[in-house]
Amino acid sequence: MSKLWQKDYNLDTVMETFTVGDDYLIDQHLVISDALGSIAHARGLKKLGILSDQELADLETALGEVIALRLEDQFPITKGDEDCHTAIESFLVKRVGEAGKKIHTGRSRNDQVQTALRLWMREFAYNLAHKSATLANSLFDFAQTHSHVPMPGRTHMQLAMPSSVGL
Repeated sequence: MSKLWQKDYNLDTVMETFTVGDDYLIDQHLVISDALGSIAHARGLKKLGILSDQELADLETALGEVIALRLEDQFPITKGDEDCHTAIESFLVKRVGEAGKKIHTGRSRNDQVQTALRLWMREFAYNLAHKSATLANSLFDFAQTHSHVPMPGRTHMQLAMPSSVGL
């Protein structure tokens, strides 16, 4: 099968392996973010009159399927796809036809990647902050529960005044 970007030539398989690398594996993390960015972009295309109401509805449904499949770890990205963007577009074209090809209208690949990365990083930062706060609360609860349990003190790699778990 030819690539989305492919013209009238074939890329050497060694060069393709070098350029693709592990991107298709790493991109599994970006599938949901890319789909959410594509939903927002499709809504913009609808406002511009590039997509019809039905095309937008079909794309949103299909992109929702992509998200659901990824949540179930059932949205594969193959080395042949190269990345999540191609895998998603191929899925959309199979599901909704020509409207799937319109999803990249007015949108560069770099813009798509940056949008997906920003959305992914925002979610990652939120989850990290939430998990850090949960850990801090657990440590605080542990310290309160065991506040009077004695503990040897250390400072600068030396023995120091005795302390407690609570402290």
